Amino acid sequence: MQIRLNALREGFQKIEGSLPRELLDISDEWFKQPLVDVNLSINKGSSEISIDGIVRAEAEFECDRCLVPFTQNLQSNFQVILTTGNIGPEQIDENIISITQTTMEVDISNYIRDAVLLSVPMKKLCDENCRGLCSRCGVNLNLERCKCGQNESDDRWEPLKKMLTLS
Repeated sequence: MQIRLNALREGFQKIEGSLPRELLDISDEWFKQPLVDVNLSINKGSSEISIDGIVRAEAEFECDRCLVPFTQNLQSNFQVILTTGNIGPEQIDENIISITQTTMEVDISNYIRDAVLLSVPMKKLCDENCRGLCSRCGVNLNLERCKCGQNESDDRWEPLKKMLTLS
């Protein structure tokens, strides 16, 4: 997404839009929707432009516990600061971009893509209280009760149980 700096006026402004996933180089199988929504709040000063962004996307996952497919709306924030001032070594930050007075456009696609990908949860759950699958018979415990006899003891643990009773 290109931000045309010469088209921005001094002060606060908002830009809203949708970008195709291909433009952001997001080809992950989780993202079935073709568009990613982007809302930008831009504050242009005399020597600095602050861009605060909110990115929204819809993803389709498979639950890590019960293996049922589900859809989840993802949202993430990012911030980029464009500055014409000198950036010292102590101020080096990946979110600060040094620009000149003659810079016409800045591409923030990488920041948007990173925000989308960072919004993907590490543990993908259809529900916070998902009970998963039975480890013996494989029945989905969210939908029905297990009938395989979970209370039966496993003979492999008997030597350990004997050790506990001796102590």
